[in-house]
Amino acid sequence: MNGLLVDAMAAAPETATPLETVAHALDAAGREVFTPARREFIARRQAVIAANPELREREALKNLALIASMAEALKRRGVPDLTARVASELGALASTIAFERWNQTTGGDDFSGIARRALADVQASTAVC
Repeated sequence: MNGLLVDAMAAAPETATPLETVAHALDAAGREVFTPARREFIARRQAVIAANPELREREALKNLALIASMAEALKRRGVPDLTARVASELGALASTIAFERWNQTTGGDDFSGIARRALADVQASTAVC
């Protein structure tokens, strides 16, 4: 999935802010990974991961690699290091929240819309911290 997100970030409009670029990547994840056709498989996969400490650890490491990949993609777009790191962390948090919300729906909601709302929620939360 790292490659998919990095490619989507590279394809984001040049005028996109760092978080808009991250949102572009989350849209790609919704189109390609978190689809209605894959919902049942993803739910089963998540249940297996949740029940296995080693798989949870592996998933956490994959998430760290994803954050690093997104930060590098933002830096290639000229985003300063700290801003790229923060935007990537916020994007990963939004992705996690979106996945949890999407996984709890009955199938009618698309991941991209949920992810954009989660990213907006995360961004709004940073304003009050």
